[in-house]
Amino acid sequence: MPRPEYWVEAEAKIDIDKGAEMDLASQLENYLDEAGRLKEWPSRRNRGQFQQRALEYLANKFTSDIYYSEKEVNALLNQHHTFGDPALLRRELVERKLLDRVKDGSAYWRCL
Repeated sequence: MPRPEYWVEAEAKIDIDKGAEMDLASQLENYLDEAGRLKEWPSRRNRGQFQQRALEYLANKFTSDIYYSEKEVNALLNQHHTFGDPALLRRELVERKLLDRVKDGSAYWRCL
């Protein structure tokens, strides 16, 4: 039975996301541990380009079209970094428009 068109589009997007994530991981190899967790926050040298890549890598861990509570965002970030500062990462993700949130911080979602 052929798959509905929206499944094919969704699967293509997942493949693109996985490819982009692998590319980001290879660019961040000095910042990731053996489990693929961000082990340190990149410095501002190089105009913050590694910070942006690190944030894009983390943003790819969030599923599109799902709303997360702040607690869930922190838990997800804690799974993917080791330096213990989910608040820094959460703020940076929002400031750089990779995540968005309602004004009171009760819900977050991945920006496309």
